[in-house]
Parts: sequence; C-alpha cells; structure tokens
Amino acid sequence: VLGAAVSPRADVGGSDWCQFDGIGGSMVPEPGVVLLRFCVIALCVLVFKPVADALISFWKNRLGPVKDTPWDPPSNEMWAELPNAKLLSEDPLIVQFDGFLAGPECERIIRLAQLNMERSQLGMSRLVGSSRTSSTAWLSDSSKHLSDPLLQEIDQRIANVTQVPVPNGEAFQVLHYGVGQQYTRHHDLIDVQREMPCDCRVATLYIYLNDVGQGGGTVFPELGLEVTPKRGRAVLWWNVRISDLRRSKSSQRFEPDPRVDHAALPVLQGEKWGVNKWLHLRNWVDNYNQGLTA
Repeated sequence: VLGAAVSPRADVGGSDWCQFDGIGGSMVPEPGVVLLRFCVIALCVLVFKPVADALISFWKNRLGPVKDTPWDPPSNEMWAELPNAKLLSEDPLIVQFDGFLAGPECERIIRLAQLNMERSQLGMSRLVGSSRTSSTAWLSDSSKHLSDPLLQEIDQRIANVTQVPVPNGEAFQVLHYGVGQQYTRHHDLIDVQREMPCDCRVATLYIYLNDVGQGGGTVFPELGLEVTPKRGRAVLWWNVRISDLRRSKSSQRFEPDPRVDHAALPVLQGEKWGVNKWLHLRNWVDNYNQGLTA
C-alpha cells in the first residue's frame, strides 16, 4: 500500500539490504546494492538481449513467412478474358498483355534504373559470362524503390492480373541490351530457392519498356514461339507446370517446365529496355528485408 511502513526483517537479514528513508517508512536501497543491481541488469541486457532478439527473429522469420498461404492459380479462362490479353500458348500457359504499362510509366522505370546499371550476372552464382551480356539494375532500395508510388501501383496491377500476392514478387529487375547483346537459352527457376522461405519462382512477367529497331525478341525454342518487343507489352509464363501448382503446394514436387526455356535474342538495331518481375510461391518481400533470401 502506498505510504505504508515496511520494517526490514532481522531474521532474513533485511537490514543488510535496505534502510528506512524516514518518510512514510519506505525503504531505500543502500548505494552498494544499487550499483550491484545496475551491474546485473546491464549484464543481462548485454548477454541475453541479443540472444533473445536472434531467437525471436529466427522463429518469426522461419515460421511466419513459411506458413503464409501459397498461391493458388486461377483457370486459364480468367487470363483469356482480361482486356488486351492474348493467349500465345495454352499449355504451357503463356499470356501476352499489350498496353500493360503506359509510355510515361516505361520512361520513369528507365530513369530510375539508368544511374545504377551494372553488368548482368548469372543466377545465384553472381558471375558474369558471355551467355548474358546485358546490363542490370535492381529497383530494390527500401527508401527509394520499394516505397515508390508508381512501382507499388504496378506491383498491384501485376497481382490483379496474376492473382499472385504482391509480397510474393521480387524487386523489379531492369535490363538494358545494346546492339549485339543477348541472353542465351535459360530457365528462370532456381532450384536452391526451394530451401528458402520464399520458395521457388513459379512465374515470370517480363515487360518491354521501349520499341526496338530490330531484333531483341524473346524466343521459346521448344514452342517455336517468338514475342516481339513493343513498349508497354508484358508477357507472362509459368516456370513449372501449372497443373502441378494446382495439385500440390509443395515445390519439392515441382519440376522446371523445359518448354518455357527461353532466350533474349541479340539486338540488331537500336537498344532494348525491359523489366523482369519474378513471382514466388511464397512471400519474397518480407524474407528479403530480413535477410532470409537472396
């Protein structure tokens, strides 16, 4: 009770730890006790807080994002009915969207990327090679890009079209190809990502940011299909068989669909700007921000 007098008990050595302040009978710790308590608290903070924070972060990041609801693909008919959509292939599913971005939106993305272009790298190896000779800029800066209103609006547009939640998408990867530059035949699924909380790339959405003088198309050799670059045009394809996605939520059962191996053909005249948006089975954004994916 506030103000009540509390007498130290001699039988438990209370007088060794406390003394009366003479006002209302309250007890005041002796100076040595105060110092000891401070040292104990400081030691606990220094030693145990980082451990506790690490454990909390581990379980939050490992159990939280991994348990989110994986993407459930809609029917093929849904995409066929979207405005400006054209089914280039029903199996595997490849959909083209003309006018997906407006001209000023394309120009803005190019401007955001121009100051940060670097030689494109190969997959998770981060190596450069003759098979991929373009330049790349990732729009992944948390202060400049991830909070950019236009990029957020485009993210939502992609989610509306694909039905893949926004957090499942990687940051935008902007690409520039000069004359003669290309990316030879490859596949976008990266096996090692199956072991990460974000899981594998189930889909790719590629958007052309300018008209190309000649060359620079995206070719799918197994299908005999080539998509011609056109400013604002987007192409969507699935890196695994969509029937597997509908049957199972475990990516360990997914195999890369070899029919969507593709290549960026050499630019023969002018230049080519484009942007990749890779879509994962699970949350990529939060795991990336917490250092749990690459």
